[in-house]
This record gives sequence, C-alpha cells and structure tokens, in this order.
Amino acid sequence: MISRTSAPQTVSPNQVTQSLMAVLAGLQVPFSCTETHELGEEILASFLYQVHLYHWLQVNDYGSRLTDCDL
Repeated sequence: MISRTSAPQTVSPNQVTQSLMAVLAGLQVPFSCTETHELGEEILASFLYQVHLYHWLQVNDYGSRLTDCDL
C-alpha cells in the first residue's frame, strides 16, 4: 500500500490551450473564439502548427496520434 500522497499539480493555461488546439487539429475542427486580436493570432498560429504537424506525421507514416507528454 502506498502511504504517501502527491501534492496537487498546477496546470498552466498555456498547456491547457495547447492541448485543446492539438485535439481540435486532430479532429480537424477549425474553431477558435478569443477576446482579443492578439490572442486570436496566437491561437490561430498554434492551430496551424498542429494541423501541419498532423499532416507531416501522416505523410511520413508515423500515424496521426501523438503520445502522452508530446505537447
């Protein structure tokens, strides 16, 4: 039995956003909603990067899935 407990981990908003962009790109769902133009540019750039990454993985026979902790 493990008697030690782990402390709660904090999650960065950037990690959450990057994970969401990867999921949307993987599902090929082009959707984004932001409050500011600058944030929209960053979200769009991230989405386009993920789309390019998934395309590159498929073209080079690596499949269309990323493994845990790849983001």
